[in-house]
Amino acid sequence: MTDKKTTNEAQPTPVDNLAIYDLMSQPPKEALKEIKGGRIKGMTDINPQWRYRIMTQIFGMCGIGWRYEVVRLWSEPAPGDQIFAFALVNIFIKVDGLWSEAIQSTGGSMLVEKESSGLHANDEGYKMATTDALSTGLKMLGVAAAVYAGQWDGSKYKDTPEATAKKANPKGLATTEQLRAMGDIVALGNVSAGDVKAYITEKYGNLAARELPTEEAGKLVDYLVVLNKTLQAAKDAETINASMKEVNTEIAARAAEAEAEAPPAPPTDVETKPSAKKKGSKKDSDPVPPAVTSTSEGTPAVVQGNLTPGSMDWFKASLEKLEWADVGGYLTKTYKVSGSRIGEMVKHLTPEQLNEFTAEVTSRLETLAW
Repeated sequence: MTDKKTTNEAQPTPVDNLAIYDLMSQPPKEALKEIKGGRIKGMTDINPQWRYRIMTQIFGMCGIGWRYEVVRLWSEPAPGDQIFAFALVNIFIKVDGLWSEAIQSTGGSMLVEKESSGLHANDEGYKMATTDALSTGLKMLGVAAAVYAGQWDGSKYKDTPEATAKKANPKGLATTEQLRAMGDIVALGNVSAGDVKAYITEKYGNLAARELPTEEAGKLVDYLVVLNKTLQAAKDAETINASMKEVNTEIAARAAEAEAEAPPAPPTDVETKPSAKKKGSKKDSDPVPPAVTSTSEGTPAVVQGNLTPGSMDWFKASLEKLEWADVGGYLTKTYKVSGSRIGEMVKHLTPEQLNEFTAEVTSRLETLAW
């Protein structure tokens, strides 16, 4: 009896394999160069760096989303005292968190080559052999496949545009550009290949992206553009909210520090009687200016009954009463602090500066009451 294998490993999301293949099949014109001489004159050379770029775009950074290892480097004798250099590499890709089996490939170059002036040793022979091995292996995934298939040389298709269009899209299905646009959106990281597959399945049934009619594929691209923007905006809003929470926590902590450092109110044995309010006197709802005392260093320190001077609630009530329009300019000029809100500027004050500013507000309140 065979035991069933149980595992908590993530299972791969269905992937539209040919869509990925097609996305990597056609290099841009600037990545291609015609070979001018030698036995392969007239063929097309592909910039290796473009191969690595498209792999990074589709799978992620090298070493994280895809990787390779050099299994073996060796040389072999060639005619005329020449020497071949060979490389054997394994290529791996990661899909939905799972690494693939090794994609094995061999490449070669010349280590010692006969030229018109005699034998020439190439100190980059093994590196060139490794690059050749990677190029051969990556085409198994579709990288530059259109060039290897003889369909694209960087400037034109081998057939006429009309014939090529019919061959590439005989049934009016999703175009290469549409499939590439889907891949570009997935590469941004907000929308996954699984999200695309789930949407197609829900709306069109058991179809692959490349099997969608051209018009429907265009609608899907438009939907993915909007979805990506929406998800990115949600991420940005989450980041802003987290930052604001940190700011508010810091303001509360500074206010608590200022409150803890304020000295207690001086005792008094004099009983005061309420006096009749004069015209222009403060209303009961007005913030009461606190008594001003001095610390041992001579820095003003203030204490008040219901609202603690130096607290954010006291500042808010006092500044509303004063109608001090340029309080932000005063804080910037006097204490060299900045911010988009007064509360944000106050949180940058040192305890000594906070006491000093509290005393200034208190003084203005007393002047207003005269």
